[in-house]
Formats: sequence, structure tokens, C-alpha cells
Amino acid sequence: MASNFLKPEFFIIGERKCGTSSLYRYLLDHPCVIPCKVKEPQFFSHSRLYRWTHWRQYLAQFPTALGTEPIDLNWFVLDKDGNLSNEKVSYGRNLSGREMTGEASANTFAQVPPRRLHHSFADAMLILLLRNPTERAYSHYRMFERFKKEGRRLPFELTNFDDDARREMDAFASGRRTYFIGLGVYHTRLKLWLKEFGKQRVHVIFTENLESPDDASKELNLLCQFLDIEPHDFSGILDMKFNTSPPIEMPHSVRADLDYFYQEHNAILENLLNVKLPWK
Repeated sequence: MASNFLKPEFFIIGERKCGTSSLYRYLLDHPCVIPCKVKEPQFFSHSRLYRWTHWRQYLAQFPTALGTEPIDLNWFVLDKDGNLSNEKVSYGRNLSGREMTGEASANTFAQVPPRRLHHSFADAMLILLLRNPTERAYSHYRMFERFKKEGRRLPFELTNFDDDARREMDAFASGRRTYFIGLGVYHTRLKLWLKEFGKQRVHVIFTENLESPDDASKELNLLCQFLDIEPHDFSGILDMKFNTSPPIEMPHSVRADLDYFYQEHNAILENLLNVKLPWK
């Protein structure tokens, strides 16, 4: 580890479409927390050769130790109309106290083998956001729709949410790959991360508990305890939501099917975490 860069102490590892962008921006409101230059480096999802040849560049995304200059966070913004743009957000240094940094690559939870991250940062604290999997699946599908509109290549052919969701439920049941339904079966991946890092290093937040400023304030200060930093008044930023797409009502017919599909998996997740899920 190069000594001139701060070591990332926390990783918001996902899941996608669960509010990782908002959580990262909320956490950066704390004076002790300073950003990576890019919110989602997605470094650990690359090949071994890429990681070996780009290790120094990855570390350079984090602030230098004992630096004094403000840090610019390169931020991708999704507005209420679904348009994506880029902006820089500047953060000052905490010159009178402790500083910690981390990143928020939301694909880490599902796409990165836990041992890979543990090998590089065994002492890291992991933060995981989980959302009602039915809502998460629809939000993810709408992201694919936006990608299609932008002309991007997609991993599967989009038709409509009803048909594609039912096709993916059938695929999951037969052990075939899925692209937005299987990601909501959280317990299978979570068990792997808990085994590798231990429960004391994995902090789970439910997206639904960030919806109101009062609930979000409580969650963020529990997160401060987890990260071993002082409590903070986050009220100045909690009215803001980041990278949220415009709301569209999910078709009722497929919602019921998805709720039923996830019912057993939600029960396993409850037992694993020993909590009541807020979306029940």
C-alpha cells in the first residue's frame, strides 16, 4: 500500500438501484468523511491482470494523506426526466481531526468475489443497502430501458416488463442466468460476504429506512457508530435524493407475481439478519 494515499476504510458495496448514490452523498456530509475522486471506480470487478496493472491508478483516486486542498468528486447526475450528466462536487479537508475515505461501487455485492476485496482490504468496513426486491427489480429494468433508448448494447432483448420479468423468474427457477430478477435474492450473496468478512464488518441498511429525514438521520448515526466516528447532524442534506429516476407505477399483475416469487427468499433473509424486513 502506497503511504501517500489514504487507505479506503469503508466500501458501500451495493446493491444496485437501492440508493447507494444518496447514501454516499449523505455520508460525505460528515466532516470526517472525504470522498474518492469517483463514486464508483468498479476496480474489483475487473480481471486480475487489469487490477495488477492499474493498482497504483486505483489508489490515486483516494485523497493524499495530510493533504489540505479540497477534493473534487466526479459525480454522474440522473435528473427527474431520466437525463444523465456529469458534475464535480468539491469537499474540503478536515484539517483539525480524523479523516476517513471510501468508495461506493454498487456492483461489488453481486459481481465481486468477497475474497478478492478481502485480500486487498481485510480490515474494511462494508455497507450494504437492501431494498424491497420487487421494487428494485422494476427500477433496474427501467434502467435497462434507459440504456436501450441511449443506444447502448444490452445483455438481453427487452420486450416489456411483464413478459421479461416472468421469463426471468422461470430462468432463475431452472438455474439459468438472470439480469434483474436474481439480484433481489439477497441472502445467497450475503452469506458469502458474511463468511469472508464476519458479521462485525458488514452493516446492512434498508433503503426504506432512508425515505424520511427522521428515519434517515437515525440510520446514518447508527452508521457513524459502525464506522467509529462521531455522531453528526445530517439534517441539511437529508431532504435531497440523488440519481433517482422519475416514478412510474409498476403493473399490478406482475407485482403480485414478484412478491410471491421473493416471499421465500425474504424469509431466509430475515432469519439470516434476525430482523423484520421493512417492506413486509
